[in-house]
Amino acid sequence: MVYCKYCGMAYQDVRILTANQCPNHPAGRGCRHELYEGSEKKQYTCKYCGLTYRELLTLTRNRCLRHPDGKSRCHEPAL
Repeated sequence: MVYCKYCGMAYQDVRILTANQCPNHPAGRGCRHELYEGSEKKQYTCKYCGLTYRELLTLTRNRCLRHPDGKSRCHEPAL
């Protein structure tokens, strides 16, 4: 499985991942998923605030109060 670094969606193939639109992309709607280049883990940590979640999907769906682009942005995974 491969994952999007902005929304945590899982796909079987990188080509399929990058062909689809990402609802959490920081550049806005209509942008494509981007590959999460980290490994699969038991816990994922936000690189801005340090909170941890068991699933990448859950991490990227929640708002990060310390995100440098504002409180409306979601957590981003640390590699």
